[in-house]
Amino acid sequence: MTPVLLGRIQTRLFVLGTLGAVWTLIITPFLWVDPPGPQGYTFVFLIDDMLGQSPVIQTYKLTFAALAITAVFGCLFWDPLFHFLMQFRWEKDWPALFHLLSGIPEGISTFLLLHVAVLNPFGDIGPDKEQFVPVPAYVFLFGTTWIITWLFANGPMKIFFVRWRFFGGRLI
Repeated sequence: MTPVLLGRIQTRLFVLGTLGAVWTLIITPFLWVDPPGPQGYTFVFLIDDMLGQSPVIQTYKLTFAALAITAVFGCLFWDPLFHFLMQFRWEKDWPALFHLLSGIPEGISTFLLLHVAVLNPFGDIGPDKEQFVPVPAYVFLFGTTWIITWLFANGPMKIFFVRWRFFGGRLI
């Protein structure tokens, strides 16, 4: 199958919107999000919040913001860039390993975009604030989400959506 740009975008949105969202929903409470202190990182559901704001809800905001940034920025920047670069290859497609490794620059860009105050769900990042995206939690969340969605797009999706393979990756 040689995916077209519209097919890549549709596939990205479908896989991240279904499988990525379900995985993020399941894995978020088990992330280590508290900044390291004397006890090190703690799980999100063990953090005691004095202000009455649920740390689980705050963490869900952050993880789903990362998922949304990955979907939107990927559709607007990464997919067109990768599609342009593929035009220089004779078969007009990447090997599967390149698709897997493309998660590295996408993960780095999503991590950096999460630290932009406008895109961060907390919105009040500054030099005097302790709001930041913990690297171990982010790497675990993004890495596992990327691998799961990549495995689904390269395996079961070809079985459940037979026409998807023959229409350049388009679902509709």
